[in-house]
This record gives sequence, C-alpha cells and structure tokens, in this order.
Amino acid sequence: CILIAMGITQKSSKDIQTDIEKRNRELQKIKNEIKLVESEIDAKSKEENNSKDIIKDIGNKIDLTEKLIETLIDEEIYLIKLISITEERIKVKEEELIKLQNQLKNRVRYLYKNGREKILEELLSMKNSEDKIYRLKYLKILNEHENEIKNRINKNIKNLKTEKDNLSKEKERKKYLIIEKNKKYENLEKDKNLKKRYLDQINDEKNTLKRKLNN
Repeated sequence: CILIAMGITQKSSKDIQTDIEKRNRELQKIKNEIKLVESEIDAKSKEENNSKDIIKDIGNKIDLTEKLIETLIDEEIYLIKLISITEERIKVKEEELIKLQNQLKNRVRYLYKNGREKILEELLSMKNSEDKIYRLKYLKILNEHENEIKNRINKNIKNLKTEKDNLSKEKERKKYLIIEKNKKYENLEKDKNLKKRYLDQINDEKNTLKRKLNN
C-alpha cells in the first residue's frame, strides 16, 4: 500500500488522468462482456430445453460480475489513496500560501512604517556614494523579493484551485464507484439465485423422470 501511495505521489496530474482513463476502459470492457452474455441469456430463455446452456451463461456472467466488482474495489482503493494525497497537497499549499501572505504583510508594514518617499529622501541625503550604492542594492533586492512573493502567491492560488478541482472530481468518482459496486453486488445475488432456480428446475425434472421410469 505504501509503495502504491508513493507511486501515485510521484505521478503528474496528466499521468494520473491517463491511469484513470485506462482503468475506465478496463471497466467498460468488462461491462460490455457482461451485456453480451446477458443478450445470450435472454435469447436462450426464449427457446425451450436450453436450461444447461443458460446455466453456463449465467455462470459466465457471475464470473464477469465478480471480476468487475474486484476491479471497482481496486479503483476505489486507488482513489482513496489519491484523495488522501491530494488533501495533503492542498494542506501543504495552504500553509505555504499563509506563510507567503504573512511575508507580504510584513513587507507592507515595513513600507508603511518607513514609506518609500522617506527611504528616497534618506537616499538623496546620503553624502557617501558607497552608502548610496549599498542602499540602492538593498532597495532593489527588497523590490525583487516583493515581486517574487507576489508571483509565488499567484502561482500558489492557481495550483490550489487545480488541486481542489481534482479533489472534487476524485470524490465524485469515488461516490459513483461505490454506487456502481453496490449495484453489481445486487446483480450478482440475483444471478446466483437465478442459477439456483435453473439448477433446481433441472433436478426436479430429473427426479420426475426417475419416478416415471420406476413406475
């Protein structure tokens, strides 16, 4: 489980989407196979003396449904891990955003306290050229740092939105999988009961035939 989680963490959003699409194709393939078997069962149900063939087809459908349920469970586990990782990413990004916003607030407080005009006046009043150069470099570094913080905040906000959108999609997908899985469990029980009815019918016919032969 830890290795799977690490593998998911190292994947990009594009890789994760490709992985999900591949899983969806596998699910759809099994669903198509189940529909094909259902069509064969319906066709044979309309004919007479096809109980054994129908039982075989129902057995195939049961096997496919169990395979589909296993695939749904695997994807559900995958999504649970993905949701956990996405939530952790959001938490880290939110903490980083708060840190950056606090840095920017401190920068604004400094400027409010000292004022750009005051800083420029101090700069102009300096007689030592080396002090002026040092002060100018310091101001340049401050401005660059301020712009860097603003850019990082904007980037962080954008990344947060993307992560939250992904989280919403992942949770919706998980919800759908749970509903789908429960439906398949219900269908599986129905098919098992149907298979049992056909087997009981064959046994009844055999017993009836035996009684007739004995008479």
